[in-house]
Amino acid sequence: MKESSKYLKSLKEAGVVKQVLDAAAGVDRIKFVDPIFAPRAYALEAIPIGCGQKSDDPVIMAKMIGQLGLKKKSRVLEVGTGSGYSTAILSLLSHEVVTVEFHEDLARSAKERVIGEGYGTVRFYAGDATDFDGPL
Repeated sequence: MKESSKYLKSLKEAGVVKQVLDAAAGVDRIKFVDPIFAPRAYALEAIPIGCGQKSDDPVIMAKMIGQLGLKKKSRVLEVGTGSGYSTAILSLLSHEVVTVEFHEDLARSAKERVIGEGYGTVRFYAGDATDFDGPL
């Protein structure tokens, strides 16, 4: 069984709702981790993403997204873009995502990944949200 299939099966067994499982199936998590961590991309664990940060635990992240009850017309504010993995999932479940990341380096790399992989309408901001001049 492919690692991504095992990953999705584990999310399902953990009680993640179908809507989020379907979106997660459309996002290749390996594209959102540093290549050095690629062997752990489909483990159910937080993975270092740079700037002293780690990704969210995939089960917790997926359950939180499921609790939002998103519709295709929803607009989402995500605080903490991180690697962009959850941003990509949110973009598949909603009309628009506005995401804010404190660390500019993380924000830029997440933006490159999300846009490079062709995910929905997302506006990226970097900083502490006190003086935004506009998107990245």
